[in-house]
Amino acid sequence: YEQDKLSESKKMLGQVSEKSDLYTRAKYLEGVINNKQGKLKSAVRSFNDVAKTRSEAPTLQELEALDRLRDLSVLNIARIYYGITQYEQAREYYSQVPRDSVYWPEAQFEAAWTSFMLTDLNQTLGQVLTVQSPYYDQTEFVPEATVLKALTYFNLCEHDDVERTLLEFEQN
Repeated sequence: YEQDKLSESKKMLGQVSEKSDLYTRAKYLEGVINNKQGKLKSAVRSFNDVAKTRSEAPTLQELEALDRLRDLSVLNIARIYYGITQYEQAREYYSQVPRDSVYWPEAQFEAAWTSFMLTDLNQTLGQVLTVQSPYYDQTEFVPEATVLKALTYFNLCEHDDVERTLLEFEQN
């Protein structure tokens, strides 16, 4: 895979037994490869297989890693649907990322763009404000959230809020 021999990698990953501890990881990588190859239906199938697996692992650390892999699989399915402009399906999958997942803020941000594309502007604004709230770790600078907030205010004809948001953006 790291040598970009995707077909060979996928063939090897397909040989991992369903009974193996590595099966879930192999299915995830198979989904990644299918996505890279533009085989989106196959990618969704692989990611769905991962998302539907039950989490069983010998250690708590491995269990947490499998949970993150399941959450990431759901997020990837949502991204695929967003990429092919099937926003309702994307929204459905973004909403399936659990609130306690490390990927939840990212899913909320991406879901906000999905809501914007569906012209559900109140939902968009709620999701953006949630992501920008002090409840979440602000270690990552996500300027796109402010851009989306300004676009949403603009579409809601809240021009004073657009101006205030853009001025705050420039200050940051």
